[in-house]
Amino acid sequence: MLAIFVSAIGTLAIFPIAVSELGNYWFGIWMLIGSVVTQYQALDFGMSQTVVRFLSKFRADGDSTGARRVFSTAITAFLVLTAVTLLVVCGTLIVLDRTIADPQERETLSWTVLLIGLTGALAFPTYVLEGSLSAALRQDLSSLLLLTRATARVGISYWALRSGYGIVGLATIAFTTDTVYRLAVWHLQRRVFPELRYEWALVSWICFKELLQFGRFVFLTNISKFSLMHSSVIVVSTLIGVQATAIYSIGLNVVSRLERMIRLGIFLAMPAFTTIATQTGHSNLLRQRFYTVTRVVTFGVSIIGGGLLVAGHDFVLAWIGRDYGAAYWPLAILMVAWMVELTQIPALQLMTALGKHRRFAHFDFGVALATIALACALAIPFGINGVAFGVALPVAAVAILLKPRNVCNELEIPLWHYLGQIGRIMGISLALQVPVWLLLQQMPGMNLLELFVFGCVTYSPVALAVLLIAVPRSDQRYLVGLLPRRIARPIRKLLPYLREA
Repeated sequence: MLAIFVSAIGTLAIFPIAVSELGNYWFGIWMLIGSVVTQYQALDFGMSQTVVRFLSKFRADGDSTGARRVFSTAITAFLVLTAVTLLVVCGTLIVLDRTIADPQERETLSWTVLLIGLTGALAFPTYVLEGSLSAALRQDLSSLLLLTRATARVGISYWALRSGYGIVGLATIAFTTDTVYRLAVWHLQRRVFPELRYEWALVSWICFKELLQFGRFVFLTNISKFSLMHSSVIVVSTLIGVQATAIYSIGLNVVSRLERMIRLGIFLAMPAFTTIATQTGHSNLLRQRFYTVTRVVTFGVSIIGGGLLVAGHDFVLAWIGRDYGAAYWPLAILMVAWMVELTQIPALQLMTALGKHRRFAHFDFGVALATIALACALAIPFGINGVAFGVALPVAAVAILLKPRNVCNELEIPLWHYLGQIGRIMGISLALQVPVWLLLQQMPGMNLLELFVFGCVTYSPVALAVLLIAVPRSDQRYLVGLLPRRIARPIRKLLPYLREA
């Protein structure tokens, strides 16, 4: 969580500098390239998460040969994807050379596409290495590397932008820092999971088909998620203009970072769910852990998302500048939908762990198609706010009406009880934030530091109150038990009911 938080803060720090130094046009181009490449990276056919699931299962069963077979087969498949990516990059460079008339613009775009394309191509084999660390429940090690990479990238990017290197400089930094990170992940994987080694003799077409059969629904989910977040950028660029992309991307970037923080923050729930299901089946422990993770995620989403709704406008003005106040409304519209959607991430992790994620994939694919159609329909008459509504409406509808019913049927838990757990925490949290909003209306315009202090002073008691009132004591006791003893001990002294039974 620290690594993800530092990465998010780094993005927030570098975002206004990038807008200022690059200008709306080149910043819009940079965001457009990033959106296209991000969607392309989702074309791993779901095998990156599938590898985590199967390695977790074989590790729990003590089957090292099966784990090596999965590892070797997945590495081979991703190397093929790397080769395909390089061919796509070469084709893109040829198209740019023949279609862009301005030599300077053509050279800038070509170098950017080449560097970002190489970065994306090398990402595929790394997914397997990262997956092996997650399967061994040692994502803390890869997170330390992510923390180092994020810190280095922010510092170097700041220097590059101030020195006038533009998007080519940003692409070079991304390629260099990612390459160093991947080499380090490879070294860690060999130490943490030494029994996993590549063996050509174990590469199996049958294993590949099994991975693909399981992963195709993960793939549908992933490509749908990426389309939800990034296809709208392409819609804005095409139908409204590259200049509007810069304003729309401000709110989208904040929501995207929050989603990434939640997804990666609880990604370990999936191998943990797999381990519980493998050893004990559909036990009460699985239901209890699912409820706990769902309530904790709802608590975090309601506090962070509610804070963005309350102070989002002031935050955008202080963060980017007063010329970008229009970015608040896409941020608010998307945030409302994603507050509901993010509460269903634990459900997706659980269904994936159980191999019952098929319907979730169909739900997300349908949402992706609906959002693209609605965003295109609403873009011309309503601008970037219409695009945001086109994305938000299908997302919220499916997250409320379809996904909860599916997971409740699988776990045999009452639907209204499950929704009540989420709604109670969300409702109490948002209600307690109303006084903060009223107080903020009386405050003069604040800079980022003042806004940060205001948030700490007002939201610390709000978060504590929500935790004590809305989150069950069993969850509080479980969470405190996860903390180091030197931190948990004073908490238990202050709140005796959190002591272990």
